[in-house]
Amino acid sequence: MNIKSKLLHNTLFKSAGVYTVANFLNAGIPFFLLPVLTNFLSKADYGILTNFLVLLNFTMPFVIWGTDGAITRQYIDKEKVNFSNYFSNVVFIVLIGTILVTAVYVFFGKSISNITNIPQSKLYIVVILAFFTALVNILLAVWRAQFKALKYSILKIVKTAIELCLSVLFVVVIYASWQSRIYGLLIAVIIVGLSAIFFMFKEKLLNFKFNFEYFKDALSFGVPLIPHTIGAVLIAMSDRVFITNMVGIDEVGVYAAGYQIAAVILLLQDSFNQAYAPWLYSKLKINKSSTKRKIVKFTYLYDVVIVLFVLLLTFASPYIVKFFLGKDFQDAQKFIFWLGLGFAFNGMYKMVVNYLFYLKKTKIIGPVTLSVALLNIFLNYFFVKSEGAVGAAKATCISFFVLFIAMWIVSAKIYKMPWLLFKKNDN
Repeated sequence: MNIKSKLLHNTLFKSAGVYTVANFLNAGIPFFLLPVLTNFLSKADYGILTNFLVLLNFTMPFVIWGTDGAITRQYIDKEKVNFSNYFSNVVFIVLIGTILVTAVYVFFGKSISNITNIPQSKLYIVVILAFFTALVNILLAVWRAQFKALKYSILKIVKTAIELCLSVLFVVVIYASWQSRIYGLLIAVIIVGLSAIFFMFKEKLLNFKFNFEYFKDALSFGVPLIPHTIGAVLIAMSDRVFITNMVGIDEVGVYAAGYQIAAVILLLQDSFNQAYAPWLYSKLKINKSSTKRKIVKFTYLYDVVIVLFVLLLTFASPYIVKFFLGKDFQDAQKFIFWLGLGFAFNGMYKMVVNYLFYLKKTKIIGPVTLSVALLNIFLNYFFVKSEGAVGAAKATCISFFVLFIAMWIVSAKIYKMPWLLFKKNDN
């Protein structure tokens, strides 16, 4: 391995390590809050809290419009554009997206409230959270592209500390309700969002000059991802909707507790992908056959390791549930294997979809994800009807597996990689 290759590998694994630590601390909020929330909140309250966070995830794509991915990709070719101007036009897109989302909540708030059990008066908090989270995400996208893993981590850790402290204070000391948890999150996101704006000015990323070409380029990358993102969110949220309406809000709370424990796998694969994507882009730009073979071997190794992590988590799950969860949430253990395996398949999917992001072939991704999301809805209905809440976990697992296989086939056709390693002449 030459010096340049060693440096690239060192950058990848150091960045992945830093991202993992930061994301573990950030994701540690719902995980380490489990003992507090499952002992101080009712199952119904925890279910409503879960639906609120799912609604936030569903809202985010319509605020950010996939432009964080556009920033990461455009930074690879930053010498061809005025990057600060490009970034500024992404901010314009976020502002427009926030206005559109606000209008939707004004006109359809009552219907959304009926479906999710979230009071209509609290829906405005979703919009505020989505706006400031989008600003933070586009700044973090720049730092990831620049391999500034430490700055990325510090900002996320600060948010984690504020959110954790305020959530415990509000739930335990002031008032034990799902709203208290949301207010802790709201204050933390606003503080970090304002800090992100400060860094944008400090690093001269903002010049507030509208550029139609940059605006169009960011949207052309991000908008085709909306169906993809919606599909991914539907896969993630439809289980909670079906359990809410076919089993009950109490069972949503138990399911959500198991989901948080299984999300350790989601955290691992997502943290790795944040470092892996820009590293992969830089390697693909070299376009060497030998490099591609190494990438494929590494991908297969990754797939094996992530499944081993699922088995390890499943083995440890009885002890984790007993230690972390309140007595009313002990049944959460039955969801962990299926959800953890689903998250592993989701990680494998990210390893193959990155090739389409590199080629800016984002229009292809949406229809595939939406098709799997429709399959997921179908599976959820029949599995929840026949098996209860555990059927939703199985439906999620199957859907992520189908998404991984489908995207692997599409990616392999569009960007040739030596997936059949035994064939020496595979390019």
